[in-house]
Amino acid sequence: NSLSQRWLRVHIARASFGNAAHCQRMESKPNFSAHLGIRAMCTHGLQSSRIAVVDVSPLLHGEPQGSLIAAQKLSAAFADTGFAIATGTNVAADRISTLRSLATMFFLQEHEDKSSVNQGVGKGYGQSPYCYMEENGAQLLGDFSRPNDVVESLTYRGLGSKVVHEQLPQNPPGLAQAIVAFNDDLTGLRRALERACELAIGLQPGFVTQRCLAGQESLRLAYYPSIEAPLEGQMRYGAHVDSYGLTVLNLDPTNPAGLQVQIDDEWIDVPFFEDAFVLNVGALLSRWTNGFWKAAVHRVLCKPGARLSIVSGAVRPGNE
Repeated sequence: NSLSQRWLRVHIARASFGNAAHCQRMESKPNFSAHLGIRAMCTHGLQSSRIAVVDVSPLLHGEPQGSLIAAQKLSAAFADTGFAIATGTNVAADRISTLRSLATMFFLQEHEDKSSVNQGVGKGYGQSPYCYMEENGAQLLGDFSRPNDVVESLTYRGLGSKVVHEQLPQNPPGLAQAIVAFNDDLTGLRRALERACELAIGLQPGFVTQRCLAGQESLRLAYYPSIEAPLEGQMRYGAHVDSYGLTVLNLDPTNPAGLQVQIDDEWIDVPFFEDAFVLNVGALLSRWTNGFWKAAVHRVLCKPGARLSIVSGAVRPGNE
C-alpha cells in the first residue's frame, strides 16, 4: 500500500547514502506507527501552518531519546513539505541581531562603497561577494520570463578559510568580525543536523559528517529594499529549489513576511518564530534520500518595507 511504499523509499534512501548500487528492499519497520504519529503531530502542530516546528536542542545536548525524536520529527517534516522551523538552536540572539544591524548598515552605503568588496574577484552572482539586482531565482527552474529579483546580496563561501576572512568587508567596522562570529555559532547546529540525518535514516554516527564539509558552507546576507511598484511578475526572490543539503535561514524579525513554499500546487506562507531558523531541503540532499525528503519550490514575495535575511547551510557534501 502507499504507506509501505513510503517506508520503502526511506530504506532505499538509507542505502543510497552508502552505495546506490546496493539498495535493498526492506519490508518492515519496527517503529512504523510511532513515526506516523510523530509525522501527524508535526504536520498539524500549528493550526495556522502546515510547516512543522521542531525543537532541536536535544540534538545539540546529545540526549539519546530526545535526539531520536527530534530527528524523526525533522524527517517527517522534510518528507511532508521539505521545510521545518528549528527552535532551541543555541545560536546566540545577540550574534544574530549584531550581524543583521551591521549588514543593514553595509547595504545602506553608497553603491560604489558596497561594490569595492568585489575588487580583484570575478564578476556576477556566484563570483562577486556583492551583487546588486543581478539574481533571478526563477531562472533556476527554467522561467526566463520574469525581471530580476528585488534583492542585493553579500555572499562569502568557505568561511572556514583564513584567506576568506581576509576578504571580508571592513566597512562598517565590526561587520567582518560579526560574520565570523555568527558562522562559528552555527557550528553546533550544523553538526546537530548532520546527526539528525544519521538518526533519521538509521546510519552509523559520523557517517554523514565524514562526507560533509562544514567549513565550506557559505553565508549570504540578502537585503530586500522597499519597493513601491515592482515590475509585472517581479519577486523579491523567484520560485526556485536550493541546490545542496539544508538551507539554514534566519528571517528578519522586523519584516518576516513573504517567504512561501509550494505544497500540493498551493503557496503556503512560512510562519515566523523569534530566534528560530527555517530549514529547507536542497536538491542534492533530496537525491541522497532517493526523493523521500522533498526539495520544495519556494519564493519570496514583494512586500512593503525593507528586510534582511541571513542565509547559510548545513549538510554540505564534500567535493568527492
